[in-house]
Amino acid sequence: MRKVALFLLTAALSFPVFAQEKVDLDMLTRIRQEGFRHSQVMATASELDDRIGPRLTASPNMKRANEWTRDQLAQWGLANAHLEPWGTYDRGWQQEAVSVRMLSPDITNFIAYPKPWTPSTDGVIHGKAIKVKMEKKASSSSVTKGKFSVASTAPGRASFPTRK
Repeated sequence: MRKVALFLLTAALSFPVFAQEKVDLDMLTRIRQEGFRHSQVMATASELDDRIGPRLTASPNMKRANEWTRDQLAQWGLANAHLEPWGTYDRGWQQEAVSVRMLSPDITNFIAYPKPWTPSTDGVIHGKAIKVKMEKKASSSSVTKGKFSVASTAPGRASFPTRK
C-alpha cells in the first residue's frame, strides 16, 4: 500500500512538468530584437543623469525629472501618465556651488561636497581646519566646534595633507 501511495504522490508532483506552457519563440525573438535595435535606455539615462542631474527629495531637479518622465511615458503611448502627490516635504535643496581652498601652509584646492540641506553662507568664510577620523557618527564637541573638519571616507586614502 505504501508503494502505491508513494507512486501516486510522485506522479502527481511530476505532472506539472509535462503540462508546461509552450514557449512562443517568435514573440521572444521580437521582444529581444526590440530591446537590441530600438532601446531607449541610453537616451533615457543621459537625459536623467547628464542633463537633469542629481535629484534630491523636493529639489528643483527632482521636479524636472518627474515631469520629464511623465511626458516621455505619454510620448511613448502610455495611457494616463501623471504625477501623484506622495506627501508633504516643505523644503527642497540644490547644490549650486562649493569651493574649498587651503591657504596655508601651502595653497591647494579640495574636492568637497556640502551636506544636503545645509544653508548657504553669506560669502567667503575662513577658519581653521582639523583632520578627524570618522569611526562613529560625528558629534559636535569642544575640539571640533567652530572649525572645519576634514574626513576621509575611503580607507587608506588621505583626504587631508599631513606634515610630519
